[in-house]
Amino acid sequence: SIILHRFMVGLTVWGIMKPFYRRRIIFSTLIILIIISIGGFYIGEIIVPETLDSGRGYFQAFVGGMLLHIVFHQSWKVRNK
Repeated sequence: SIILHRFMVGLTVWGIMKPFYRRRIIFSTLIILIIISIGGFYIGEIIVPETLDSGRGYFQAFVGGMLLHIVFHQSWKVRNK
């Protein structure tokens, strides 16, 4: 499921960048996304067990709040144009 999600993110990035940039820049961006995703996977295995008890709930609440802020802020902008 993670690979499928990241594939869709890659297609979205490609579609957004295609009208504005050359293929070389787009491929470079996608390679960077791949490297960061793989790095995050391996770093997550190291970090998550250490934060399991201490701050995982706070971290998840923080990320959830940020996502909600983005969703509601964008919908507010669209409605008030």
